[in-house]
Amino acid sequence: MKRVFISGALNSFTEEKGFLDNVHRMLKMAGKVRNAGFAVYVPCNDILTSISNGGLKHEEYYAHDLVWLGVCDAMILTPGWEGSKGVMGEISYAKKHGIPVCRTLEELELI
Repeated sequence: MKRVFISGALNSFTEEKGFLDNVHRMLKMAGKVRNAGFAVYVPCNDILTSISNGGLKHEEYYAHDLVWLGVCDAMILTPGWEGSKGVMGEISYAKKHGIPVCRTLEELELI
C-alpha cells in the first residue's frame, strides 16, 4: 500500500479560510485518498496530540511532518494550499527527495 502525505494550508486564520475549514479540507481529502486504497498521513491530526499532551512550537510540528513526508510515496495538495509557506516548504522538500507532488486524486492514482 502506497503512503500519501496530505498537504494543505492549516494555520490560516483569515475569515474565509479559518483553521477548522482547513482541517476539514485536509480530512476530506484524506478520506478520498484512503478510499482509493492508499495509506495516509494527515498533519492536522497533530491537533489531537496538542489537546492531550500540550502544544509544541510550530517548528517542532513542521519538523515532525517532514519526517513523515520523507517516508511517503507521494504528496497530494488540498484545495486552498496556495500561498501557504508551510506547503511551499513541503513541496520543495518533496521535490528535493524525489517524492511526487499531486494536485488531484486522478494524478495520484497514476503513480
